[in-house]
Amino acid sequence: GEASIIIRLSFNANRINLETGYTIDPNKWDNDTEKVKRNCTNSQGLTFSEINDGISHRLSVINGIFKKYEQLGGGYPTAEQVKEEYYTTTKNKVKSKKTLLEYYDEFVVLLETGMRVSEFCGLTRKDLDFKNRRICVDHQLVRERGGKYYIEETKTSSGRRFLPMTDTVYDSLKKMLERRPKVKAGPMVDGYSGFIM
Repeated sequence: GEASIIIRLSFNANRINLETGYTIDPNKWDNDTEKVKRNCTNSQGLTFSEINDGISHRLSVINGIFKKYEQLGGGYPTAEQVKEEYYTTTKNKVKSKKTLLEYYDEFVVLLETGMRVSEFCGLTRKDLDFKNRRICVDHQLVRERGGKYYIEETKTSSGRRFLPMTDTVYDSLKKMLERRPKVKAGPMVDGYSGFIM
């Protein structure tokens, strides 16, 4: 199995372990270089370079913490100060690649309904009628080259349609909404909000 990659830190009579958020099979770890061996990946699909870069970033965060206290003239930070600043700076920074299985429900909806990807990405909660088991498709979310998003209405009246929700689509949409993070205000694009993706 895989083991967590931990940064062990010793300073001023303190010894602390800091989680990196990465895991690797011990056979893929190089003890001499203290890095993941070349051409190796972990169970989350992260490559050796992604993991090693992430660890390097965390080490530079730790160095930055010590430099900050040194510049303030206070000597060493406490173990608690190091932990707090480290985890505040690095939390949620671990990249994870979703596997095909993790996108299962999204694929089910696309394949079962025949929607275009841009129509699917533009779906909002208001477009989903679970009571009558149908999906309203009358717009799509489009991304420009510069990364800006905008809403485009369907070009023809035949493009505006209601798609039936099969049992499979119904279940997948429900699961997608359950997994969606609970936020007070999500992104708004051209007056549209509550996107399901």
